[in-house]
Order: sequence, then structure tokens, then C-alpha cells
Amino acid sequence: MAIRQMMETTRHRGPNHSAWVKVDESIFIAGNRLKILDLRDEANQPILSEDGNTALVWNGALYNYQELRNLLLEKGERFETHSDG
Repeated sequence: MAIRQMMETTRHRGPNHSAWVKVDESIFIAGNRLKILDLRDEANQPILSEDGNTALVWNGALYNYQELRNLLLEKGERFETHSDG
């Protein structure tokens, strides 16, 4: 499968976790994650919304993630992880 081959091309960068989701017949979202802050499986990507209609894959880190997280918490958002990316 092509999505697996694409993910394998970054294996040399040392991801701790690799996964993908099929969004549609020809659309896949994949993530290779090097765990830094939240080492739990709950922080693995792709992250799916509770209803499964939304998927998130993030390549990078938000250096002000704690400030942004606090703002969202004040607005009533819930987080399942403590990951920065």
C-alpha cells in the first residue's frame, strides 16, 4: 500500500509511533511521531475527534502550546493529551 511506503521513507528519523487513517477511498492521513512531551499512546497521531469526523496530524511543535492550551481550556475545550504537537 502506498501510504505505508510513504511513511517508511521517514523511518530513519526515529519515529516512536506510526499510524494512518483512511478518510475516503483515495484519501489517507498518516503520521510518524517522535514522542517528546506526552509519551502515552493517547497522544499518538492521527488524533481523531470523538465522533470520528475529524482527524489531526501535526508536523512540528508549538512553542507557546501551553499558553494556547490555557486559552482553549478557558473557553471550555477538553484535551485528552499533554502533547505539544
